[in-house]
Amino acid sequence: MKFLGIGTAGAALASVTPQGKIQAQNKWPRLLQQGATSPTRGTLPNGIAAGDTTQTSTVLWTRSTELGDVTFEVAADSDFSAIFSTQTVAVTDVTIPVKVQIDGLNPATNYGYRVTDAAGTILEGRFRTAAEGGSSGLRFGVSGDWRGELRPYPILANALERELEFFIALGDTIYADIPSVDFPGEQASTLEDYRIKHNEVYTERYGYN
Repeated sequence: MKFLGIGTAGAALASVTPQGKIQAQNKWPRLLQQGATSPTRGTLPNGIAAGDTTQTSTVLWTRSTELGDVTFEVAADSDFSAIFSTQTVAVTDVTIPVKVQIDGLNPATNYGYRVTDAAGTILEGRFRTAAEGGSSGLRFGVSGDWRGELRPYPILANALERELEFFIALGDTIYADIPSVDFPGEQASTLEDYRIKHNEVYTERYGYN
């Protein structure tokens, strides 16, 4: 993942419905629509992630705006010449992420993973499994509240170079009662509203997040 950048973004517009509800009218909520793309992540606008990682397993995650199969590959090397796990899961709703669990990993080991969706978008990442019991030395990161309109998050600018074992995101992961770029309304209240809020947190801004 990349963090912190400088650039410009399109201004958000809003309209008021007959019921008085404010609706967002900008390019970001359309990333919840089929076939929508982000500037650098294509049809995987929320990027990719590895989480719930133990000594021998991890969960890989993404969201594609293209219906069809998403393939997750895991390799023991960064150039993917030694792929040892390949799993495929179908996207049937572009607003809902997909995930797979990878088992049979070795403790304290670096792995690369690659995600390919039905549109041909490819993103790569890496993760490290937890060390065996009795090991000494541990470096991890912690953050608290996220607000989508504050993206990107400069507190994470050096996260990759710190070689963290894991990262704890405590939340709140969204603020439903604070207007933001993608949802300028005063209060999210519907499932669609909340999906816009969550998508905003994970989506790039100024080319980074």
